[in-house]
Amino acid sequence: MATTFAGERLLTTKDLAEETGQASQTLIEWRRLGKGPKFLRMGRSIRYRESDVLAWLSDITDTPGGAA
Repeated sequence: MATTFAGERLLTTKDLAEETGQASQTLIEWRRLGKGPKFLRMGRSIRYRESDVLAWLSDITDTPGGAA
């Protein structure tokens, strides 16, 4: 379940998987490999700031013709 901190949504791995259509295990593997969106580690919990997810999605978005 997403929570809010300082006015920003913090997504769990499950939340992010549901919103992006990626498997939770894929997101876990991307974290291990240093890929995917930035994340916060709070003790044993992982959270993704919505702004970091949006920035990551913007970075990986392809444009027609390959021009960025």
